[in-house]
Amino acid sequence: PTREGWFTVNLYVSVSPVFLSWLFQFGDKARILAPAEVQVQMQQLLQQAISGYENASIFN
Repeated sequence: PTREGWFTVNLYVSVSPVFLSWLFQFGDKARILAPAEVQVQMQQLLQQAISGYENASIFN
């Protein structure tokens, strides 16, 4: 089911870092619903992005 202002898109794509990076630009406005292994790949990409800032100082 979709909420107002939201819609579901079914895609057949080659899952790659390029695809995940493209999807990343939508932030919390996009979500991978399936397959689970692609959800895990996106989680790993997001964790890698966060880890680059964990020890960063905003004053550098």
